[in-house]
Amino acid sequence: MKKITNVLVLCLSTLLLYAQTNPIKYQNAEEKYGLKDRSGKVILEASYDNIAPFSEGKAAIKLNGKWGYVNNTGKVIIPCSYDGTSGFFNGLAAVCTYEKWGFIDEAASVIIPIKYDNVRWFSNGLAAVSLGEKWSGEWWWFINKSNAQLTPTQYWSVSDEFHDGMAVVSLKNRFGYINDQGKEILAPLNYKALDFSEGLGAVNVAGKWGFINNQGAFVIPATFERANSFSGGLAAVASGNNKDWNFINKDGKKINADNYYNVKEFSEGLAAVNQYSRWGFIDKTGRKVVKESYMDVVSFSEGMAAVKDISKWGYIDTSGKEITGIIYDEAHPFSEGMAAVKINGKWGFVNTAGTLVIAATYDSVEDFNFQQAWVRTNGKKYYIDKTEKKIE
Repeated sequence: MKKITNVLVLCLSTLLLYAQTNPIKYQNAEEKYGLKDRSGKVILEASYDNIAPFSEGKAAIKLNGKWGYVNNTGKVIIPCSYDGTSGFFNGLAAVCTYEKWGFIDEAASVIIPIKYDNVRWFSNGLAAVSLGEKWSGEWWWFINKSNAQLTPTQYWSVSDEFHDGMAVVSLKNRFGYINDQGKEILAPLNYKALDFSEGLGAVNVAGKWGFINNQGAFVIPATFERANSFSGGLAAVASGNNKDWNFINKDGKKINADNYYNVKEFSEGLAAVNQYSRWGFIDKTGRKVVKESYMDVVSFSEGMAAVKDISKWGYIDTSGKEITGIIYDEAHPFSEGMAAVKINGKWGFVNTAGTLVIAATYDSVEDFNFQQAWVRTNGKKYYIDKTEKKIE
């Protein structure tokens, strides 16, 4: 069976919107899955081979190789009859039958015929679909929710979704853009193109990177060796050799006179920069906030950043003060005031004061989300809260 191309099992933003009320997946001794509500009451018996995360109040369920859907009260609303599916997004879900894909609505009515070799989810009212083989893959174009073809040209590839009303398309290994009306803004003649962000798209023309606006006009000339998309009004670019990194604003001006071996994107107003094989942090004015002294770093999250010295990890605050010792085998970013850390092969959690509040006794963990975290020990997985109480 052909697999859907980049149609997510869930949309993260939708998942977060509903996560506080969505049921919890559980597994019985026979390794079958069911659902419990937030009080621990079983609302769907554990008889399914798999249950995907909830999206828009519904979750895909698998039984005997077929997929259907259950709502967040535990009621099966679409029987398990499809060979494959995605999560619901904008009221529609992609489904597969006999290696062909289409879209259904919440009542299981077929909205887009199940006839395409591949599909991607709807974005800005359009979805990319493919039908028919070519020597290097499939031809792609965009349709609306009436199944009308919006792009006269068929492309070798298209981006997963529209960003700022624009999508990247390629033809014969050259890249350009269309807008969400199906109009070609920049013909696919360029070496590479990145998703639009903050009104600008990074484009590689004959080996050099620059930035265009949504009319297809270059507003920052193509003079850079490498470039990332804009975020927070700044974009990372490299000129000269590929180790000559800095950040520019939308006027194309550098934020300081320094050159870096490498940089990471800004997070919470600070960006990690590498000079002489060591990492530190600068702010958006280019001012050095944390001296380059670490072997590796993770971007700031909740006012804290994980930093590595030789082989161990610890945490610093935004002033560069070490909040914990550099003592952990591994360290995750902070989430909801807690961060997962690994000590002697086991995982636990520290708080923002640097205190180990959940002892390192677990084989694996996931970060806290809505006041709970998945943990695994002795082959069993379950949720715990921040007091380490097991959520049944």
